Amino acid sequence: MKPSPVALARVQAGSTEPVALVPAVAKTDTEMQKLVEDDDPHVAALCAARLGKKSTDQSLRRLETMRCIAGVMHGRIPVQLEYYGARTGRWSGSGGLNFQNFGRTGWGLKIRSLLVPAPGHVLVIGDLAQIEARITAKLAQQKDLLEAFAQGRDIYSEFASAIFHREVRKAKPEDPPDLAKLMSAYRQVGKQAILGLGYGLGAYKFLGVMRSDPTAKQFFTELETAAKLCYQIVQLYRKTYSHIPELWKKLEDFFKRAVKGEVFKGKVQLQKIKSGLRDTSFLRAQLPSGRALYYPKPRLEEKNKAIKYLDQSGDIAEFTPIDKTIVYGKGTTLYGGKITENLVQAIARDVLAEAILRLEALGRRVVMHVHDEVIIQVPEAEAEAALADVKRELSRTPEWAEGLPVACEAGIARRYGK
Repeated sequence: MKPSPVALARVQAGSTEPVALVPAVAKTDTEMQKLVEDDDPHVAALCAARLGKKSTDQSLRRLETMRCIAGVMHGRIPVQLEYYGARTGRWSGSGGLNFQNFGRTGWGLKIRSLLVPAPGHVLVIGDLAQIEARITAKLAQQKDLLEAFAQGRDIYSEFASAIFHREVRKAKPEDPPDLAKLMSAYRQVGKQAILGLGYGLGAYKFLGVMRSDPTAKQFFTELETAAKLCYQIVQLYRKTYSHIPELWKKLEDFFKRAVKGEVFKGKVQLQKIKSGLRDTSFLRAQLPSGRALYYPKPRLEEKNKAIKYLDQSGDIAEFTPIDKTIVYGKGTTLYGGKITENLVQAIARDVLAEAILRLEALGRRVVMHVHDEVIIQVPEAEAEAALADVKRELSRTPEWAEGLPVACEAGIARRYGK
């Protein structure tokens, strides 16, 4: 395999001695993606095989874990979730089998499909539709986007139409296969943009996302034109929904000022507090639900780290921020987009948690929940009634989130698939 410009890391930072170099070969690494598309077919094949082998090995290990658990539990799989496993308060996977990252395509979909309800029962699966994009629009007061969500419009298709300057819509059953596949691919680009660009993702990283997407990557195979397209998509998003980039800037400014001791009162309240148990301070971000996020040892530090980005020509460039960066804990950095992501995911968690409590109060047994999705097991005779309960409760806006258009996509299934 010929030498490549993959990202390299020093084993001993700051050492003047010769050091070992470790290639960054993750599937989302930009240089690895270049190698997968290398002109030398041997290089491209080896890199594709390497990525495929890693994914397959992981899936086989997961299957073996499931087989062992099911063998001990007489065919049943207990779902172990760690409460408040993420900083945002969301649950995380536990027990050696993480249901949170099975994936919805390829091996992930096949593994999900192995999970079936008890005999005589069905699964009712409900999902908080586009909940993060909706909360982002709400926090930013992006009213046109909020109205579109409230009206039930297909935002993904609308934005994809703006990207590709043609009508994009959901594929229809009567569409010829080629047209249906093309419409799904166009729409997937719009979906990735709406769901991914709300947290400050730049064109450089968005390119990696799109080249890894099995549905949409056909538009991003030629690196030079793909880079230009990603730059255009990011600029279009930020121009179309201009209040969202403004939100990133405001939140970063508010957090920096809160670190210095100022107090902010609004939908999200910020205050620096001292711990009564430990000799340390926390930045407390009070959420609309009444719950709060805590960032220990908040401070401002100089981080002279170059950041890569794509310019309007699609070329890779770099810049080094000159302002001090928000840092907390052992050195984790915060910036506008990351702060937005934290707050949005925390609020989405609270919307889901309240819906789960309401459903269980109705006697609906929630056997599992993954991110913004709830899975209920009910006797077949109760399926339609349970479906109605799920749709109603997952479409209810909490009192503390007035003006947030909440919606639900739900259905009845005999196995846990998409």
